[in-house]
Amino acid sequence: MCENCTWKTVANRAAIVASKPKRLLIRSPPPLMENVRYILAVISVILLPPASLAWLIIHPWARQWRRLGPAGTWLIAGPFLILIGAALYPVRRTLIGLDLGTNWILIVIATVPYALSFYLHSKYRKHLTLLTLLGIPELSAPEQSKGKLLREGIYAVVRHPRYLSAGFGLFGLTLVVNYEGIYILAVLLVPVGYVLILLEERELIERFGKEYRDYQAAVPCFIPRFRKKA
Repeated sequence: MCENCTWKTVANRAAIVASKPKRLLIRSPPPLMENVRYILAVISVILLPPASLAWLIIHPWARQWRRLGPAGTWLIAGPFLILIGAALYPVRRTLIGLDLGTNWILIVIATVPYALSFYLHSKYRKHLTLLTLLGIPELSAPEQSKGKLLREGIYAVVRHPRYLSAGFGLFGLTLVVNYEGIYILAVLLVPVGYVLILLEERELIERFGKEYRDYQAAVPCFIPRFRKKA
């Protein structure tokens, strides 16, 4: 009996020792890429909706906002958008949805839209100042906001390289993050982006008139026209 008890004791101790690595494995922190993906997902659901909403608020009522000027507009809209981002943070885990895991094949594929996004960004930034990117011309008085219609460089190829660059960047981000909620967010942002383009073009027609209509007829919105040389 004592011999059997000794073997049982040894077996129990062996079982305890064998279970320790499993506990350590469970408690170990997730890999770096898992953390990066999660952080990018949270940033996306907190920043992208308020950023899109900002222009949905400004473009349709640009004339009214111009009365306040750029500073007054952002002093009102800025805190409101920050509050929306703050309200989204507590429900971030619900918004990002199911984690579909790190997929290195998708990450490699994402390098293509990312490269296109950076290429377009480098092209349009040659023509746009930071003030233009912040919407200062749209929010300034008419005599100050008309400016010059861009038709050079990348703007001679497509009318909206900024939106095209953002679309490619969002597509690449979605593949890298690989969270269910970010796929849904990306799909929802497509019609939002289209509405923003329509609102922006309506405003550009008001500012430039026939000049912009001629530009619309000559230059495509997104897909370049490849013409054969005669």
